[in-house]
Amino acid sequence: MSNINIITAMQSSVSATTGKFTTPQTATTQHQPAANTSSVTISPSGTAHADYMQMITEKETGLNVLRKNAFEDPSWAASASYNYAQENLLGRSVGGLVSLAGKTPNDSITYSSGEPVTVASQAYYEKQAASYMSQVSQLYNSEMAKGTAPGQIFSDILDLQARQPDAFRAMMLWPPATEPFSIEKATNPTGAPQQFLNAGGQVVKT
Repeated sequence: MSNINIITAMQSSVSATTGKFTTPQTATTQHQPAANTSSVTISPSGTAHADYMQMITEKETGLNVLRKNAFEDPSWAASASYNYAQENLLGRSVGGLVSLAGKTPNDSITYSSGEPVTVASQAYYEKQAASYMSQVSQLYNSEMAKGTAPGQIFSDILDLQARQPDAFRAMMLWPPATEPFSIEKATNPTGAPQQFLNAGGQVVKT
């Protein structure tokens, strides 16, 4: 399996092949650049950008399969929707779908989109994750009270994910695709010097 497929399969989602719900927030990849170098910025024409776009395409294809399965299997859709609605996105030191790179605990990390994880981006993630968790919980409870079909609830949750801010979707690897630099734009609009984080959520010592 390619690194790209590993990342896609590891994202917080329901597996299209097994029908099982999984909730890891981090994925390990190899050969990622250190986040305290300029190479982590993704060029629209660069290889990292192409890889990111491929990951989004694969994820979108998989979600379309899951959406179809949800309408065909109400029991599975009910379980998957419940798990989506109950998922805790704030239970780890660093939030979002990240690529763990480097050989020492002090090595900086990046999101799977290629952008660096920073103090500012972590604060942004926590704010947006809390907002999304509230939204998805409200959606689920409201639709359950109405007696909405499980498949439709599952589909509505995917639609809710697609409506989240660009930067948050880039962090989570949620379709539709957005430019990875939307993270930098949303979290560091002034271009101030960044503080990069390691996998434990601690500031990297330079």
